[in-house]
Amino acid sequence: MCMNKADKKLPNVKDIVKQACNNHIVIPAFNIAYIPMVKPVVEALKSNETFGLIEVARADVEKFGAKGYKEVIEEYHKYFDYRYMRLHLDHTPVIDEDGKKVDWEFLIRQAIELGYDSVMIDGSRLSFKENIEITKKVVELAHKKEIAVESELGAVFGHEKGPLPDYEELFKSGKGFTNLEQAKEFVEQTGVDWLSVAIGNIHGALGSISKTKEKIKARLNIEHLQKLKEVTKIPLVLHGGSGIQQSYVLEAVKNGIAKINVGTEIRRAYEQIIIQNPEDITLAQDKVKETMNQLINGYYFIKGSAKKIFTFLFMLGSVLFSVGAGDLTAWHQSSGTFPVTFWWPPPPPLHASTTRHAEIAECNFTLWLGGNGVDTYEENISVLNLAQTNGFKCIVLDSRLTGSDYTSTTTIQQVVNDYKDHPAFYGYYLTDEPHVSKFPLWAYKVKKLKERDPEHLAYINLYPNYADPATQLGTPDYETYVSSFMDNVKPEMLSYDHYGFAYGWGDDSHLQNMETVRKYGLIHSVPFWYIGYSIDYMPDGNNIPLPNGMNKYVMGYQAYTSLVYGGKSYSHYVYWPYLNCGNAILGNTTTTYATYVYYLAKEVNKEIQFLGQILINTTSQAVYQVDATPPAGTTKFTDNTDPVVKYVTPDSNIVAGTFKDGQGRDLAMFVNRNNADVNVTIRLKANQSVEKISKVDGTMEYCFHNTFR
Repeated sequence: MCMNKADKKLPNVKDIVKQACNNHIVIPAFNIAYIPMVKPVVEALKSNETFGLIEVARADVEKFGAKGYKEVIEEYHKYFDYRYMRLHLDHTPVIDEDGKKVDWEFLIRQAIELGYDSVMIDGSRLSFKENIEITKKVVELAHKKEIAVESELGAVFGHEKGPLPDYEELFKSGKGFTNLEQAKEFVEQTGVDWLSVAIGNIHGALGSISKTKEKIKARLNIEHLQKLKEVTKIPLVLHGGSGIQQSYVLEAVKNGIAKINVGTEIRRAYEQIIIQNPEDITLAQDKVKETMNQLINGYYFIKGSAKKIFTFLFMLGSVLFSVGAGDLTAWHQSSGTFPVTFWWPPPPPLHASTTRHAEIAECNFTLWLGGNGVDTYEENISVLNLAQTNGFKCIVLDSRLTGSDYTSTTTIQQVVNDYKDHPAFYGYYLTDEPHVSKFPLWAYKVKKLKERDPEHLAYINLYPNYADPATQLGTPDYETYVSSFMDNVKPEMLSYDHYGFAYGWGDDSHLQNMETVRKYGLIHSVPFWYIGYSIDYMPDGNNIPLPNGMNKYVMGYQAYTSLVYGGKSYSHYVYWPYLNCGNAILGNTTTTYATYVYYLAKEVNKEIQFLGQILINTTSQAVYQVDATPPAGTTKFTDNTDPVVKYVTPDSNIVAGTFKDGQGRDLAMFVNRNNADVNVTIRLKANQSVEKISKVDGTMEYCFHNTFR
């Protein structure tokens, strides 16, 4: 079952803002100065899959054309979509900008009764003691209805009559800035959910003349903000968001600002058209939407933020649930992109082809892995430049690093200098499938690279568990091989390949290999990467072609099991045709073109990027096989033994994995091992709201139950 809006058991806006704050994602709040602005604001949030607040202040009603709180919510309900927005009552002053007393309690109660999701009381013109008393009353009133409350402390200038005091003098002196000691006491005494702070920001003017003037390009005191975050420990709000220098805004989001009010920019976009032609409302709405798109994509960089904020997920073929309230610090997480890559790229001279790079981006790859003859500085720079243009990163193979000699530190430093500052650079490719006797060599190179460039990866890929111990591994068994690699080389990540499907073995060996790399990744606190099989048959002539060719089940299953085991990247073998293999992603041995495998990879890559962006900042806790006879070396699931998962339909051939994210929340993921759809019941131990999100188009439904079928 799933609840609709009428059930009203949807994720609370208080929790949404808190989660956004914890993940350094800003939620913009757009003021509705005129009723027709509601439609383009809502449409822009939906089309950009961005979460934001629609808000109206008393001043929007009194000074502009918002008409009233009832009129705004009625217009809002014509277009709203709970996946991307909530409705907020902005500034409700106790004393307004003209010095008049306001019946604030009537306005707050009206908004609550109408169904607003959050409200703001502004007692900043009162004494500190009076501000606490009134805010506390609003909190008590609103929290009874599970409505979040925002308040303001400090002086955010701009709404008052008369000219604004000299801005540079204000900023330098810190006049009106939110006091640290007062902020701590205010939050503790009132129980307010969000606090609007003054750190150099100013409101847009409201006077009939001054409101049309260009707004001051404000700055923010980030150091003061950091201290406010530390003492308040709640999401902070920035009013007067229009016109603040972008670098300050982005830094503020990293340091506690979770909500930013935007009014002047979109209001003036609307007025620009209406003043010239009062009848042309559609054109004015288009101008608002255009401005919204610019703000979302080019100023705040929050396109797609709704998917990142909401972590209760349901995926067809695999299912991920977040069921509650260690943060990994691996190098790759700072990029915010899940690495989806491939083995065997286009060779020279096609490595420098704009068409080939566009094909890579179109196939939803996020990372180029070097090789196939692309190994010189000149070739790699061409690749990096084209990758930057097409929006993906590169691990480059440079022949100065890949030899079997102990490369001089001078040469290593030269290689580092050549690449480390390029925007598309991701790491250094060192070697593939090394023998244990070579581990000291690669340990030396990894160490010297990290001393000179700690920000980028030194990449080494290991053998699979079916490699010959005597001739390939050089160790008695595979576990000893992996353990020795981790102990001696001390890599930042653990990469390996496994092509069991190509040999007709089924997936027991595949899962056993993942058990091993997961184990040693967790022991050494490094992520593991997996290279799966994405061609019809292997090139040695002795292998069994897949009976139905490559298909989405085989490709998707390999990718999803990597994720459920805690993998932090997925790679396809191969992209460019290799020797006499079957259809690669891009062609075969006779020609190069986008094969049917290309389109399978394009779809799978898009799907795993969505889950991967959620899981990249989690730590694997456990993996179970829901199977009567699980593969040797794996763990069979039994009811009530896991702290997160209570029940899964017995013997349903499902892989279950549990995780913790950076905020301590528990997540559970389930992957279907059957080559067909199955009916499975999953019961989680936590009973709370859940979002089901389609991996195909990102649409969401909100549920409140802990059992899924």
